Amino acid sequence: MPIMIDAIFLFISFCFLYGVTLIVKHFFSKKTSVLSLSALHLKGFQVVVATFLFLFIPWLTQNIGVLCLKKIPNSVDKILWLALLGESSLVLYILFLLKNNPRLISGMSQKITKISRLFEDIFEGYCQCLPLLFVITLFWKFIIEVLQQWGMPVSFNQQPIIQLLAHSKPHLASIFAISICVILLAPLCEEIFFRGILLRFLHSRMDLKKSLWTCSLIFAVIHQHFASFLPLCFLGYWLGHYYIKTRCIWTNIGIHALFNGTNLLLILSIPEL
Repeated sequence: MPIMIDAIFLFISFCFLYGVTLIVKHFFSKKTSVLSLSALHLKGFQVVVATFLFLFIPWLTQNIGVLCLKKIPNSVDKILWLALLGESSLVLYILFLLKNNPRLISGMSQKITKISRLFEDIFEGYCQCLPLLFVITLFWKFIIEVLQQWGMPVSFNQQPIIQLLAHSKPHLASIFAISICVILLAPLCEEIFFRGILLRFLHSRMDLKKSLWTCSLIFAVIHQHFASFLPLCFLGYWLGHYYIKTRCIWTNIGIHALFNGTNLLLILSIPEL
């Protein structure tokens, strides 16, 4: 286990430093690119229903989980499988949207010509994301500490399901279930909906910058966790910006999956984080 922890930290440290060099390089680059995004004309009620489901299902699974723990303290495995079930239902609705709107798929992602280029974009995007999120998280933590000093009931605690995972001993099958949920299903349905559908839908009604901020705010709100609200809002904005730059939803899915995967490994390896 210590070797795996060292390997994770070494990987993240390398990505962090490489991300800093990429950001500095981009900052001093004289190249300027005009970002644009094709608008998406989709029925409003379908987008509203999807947004409601992304808000309601996590709330429902979380509250059922808390209720289960109160009645059956050792029911963490059931809660993890419940989270997988909830995320699967979101994936099914996204597939329903794609099936009934074939043009969504063609407008969502450019054709992948080189797999190596796809992985390069994913890795570079992940690396650039780390230092930026680190700074935003520190700033948000400072804001929360100030609010606490003013007597406001806010905290920097982790999400309930992460606390359960970190401070309990779920079975291997349950760990596999939550891994599928966090690393595969969540990045897949969230990126397809928020970047591939919602961002383009909003852009058909407002300018690009407003679309990015509105989409990122909704992305942060649906996670229903105040302690990570600003970092998630920034992450949503950055992922939207990167999607417009690469024109490939699979790049976003890869970045999201890599980000969630490393976080999950840290939580499982170092429970006190």
